[in-house]
Amino acid sequence: MGVRSIIRINRDDWDARNLKAEALRQLGYTHTNTNWRNWYLTSAAELDGSIDYSKELDIKAPDLLRAFPTSKLIESFRYRLDAEKTLDVNMTMGFRLPDVDEAFGLEIRRGIVQFYEHMPAATDVVLEIDRATLMGLLLGELDSGGKTGVHPDSPQAALAAVFESGDARLTTGTPEDFARFFSYFEPPSTEPIPITIR
Repeated sequence: MGVRSIIRINRDDWDARNLKAEALRQLGYTHTNTNWRNWYLTSAAELDGSIDYSKELDIKAPDLLRAFPTSKLIESFRYRLDAEKTLDVNMTMGFRLPDVDEAFGLEIRRGIVQFYEHMPAATDVVLEIDRATLMGLLLGELDSGGKTGVHPDSPQAALAAVFESGDARLTTGTPEDFARFFSYFEPPSTEPIPITIR
């Protein structure tokens, strides 16, 4: 069994990780091609745990995200569905953005999400929100407005503040339905994406 297989079985096998890291480091030292050299040395650092993630660049591009059509932002929720939780779920949510005259829908149905480029006829929940407020929520630019009961920097606190201020409202469904719908989606990962350890 190779070192790669051992690491895939047990990511915490530090002997195997250090052995592979040293092999990759030696390969990196011998390469003059900068791309290969960087890949080998970065992979070695990932394996031996010496990468300092606190120095990573924040490459979120708010202006780029704002340039995306609203439909694509809402449609992107499809990729975060926790399908195992929704095998017996049938629930539809509508999104109405009155300031830009847009409406969309997401339907969770037996482990999949279907996106609609219009407001579905039958919805369990409808969120009415301006595009600027929606973008502020997605980008984490809105604060909690002093809400208590949840961490002040959490998305839930900002969302609670937006509902209380009237910048967003449910025209169909209850806050519990809204929370249940979004409980079926995984939050965006904040962990670095492993390249070598997988």
